Amino acid sequence: MAEDPDGSRAPLLPGIVESPVHPALSFLGKVVVSALPIASIVIGAVYLGQCPRQSLLPYYLLVGGSTVLLFLLLTCLPCGDGTDPPQLSPGARGWRAVFLLFLFVWFIAGERPQGPDHPATPCT
Repeated sequence: MAEDPDGSRAPLLPGIVESPVHPALSFLGKVVVSALPIASIVIGAVYLGQCPRQSLLPYYLLVGGSTVLLFLLLTCLPCGDGTDPPQLSPGARGWRAVFLLFLFVWFIAGERPQGPDHPATPCT
């Protein structure tokens, strides 16, 4: 907090009156970004049980795509505490951190080869 000339405390950043992005544009952006997780879920469902060389690849796509899609859906929920500017509650910040940590670990786990007899081409 900074001191005003009269000695009162003022916030360093003034409260935002309006969102810098129009809500329709924000929604459209989330729909566009959700195309990749939806495609991941569809591809994983189509090839479930049909990938002889790396049998876990469809599961990797299903779980990863579902988690990203759930994370995107949870960002649409209002979770501010009612102050201006809205602050995320500690629970909301915690859940977001858990989701992002899981996605990071899931990505690293998916990069691990399943064994020395599996070549780099996944489902051919």
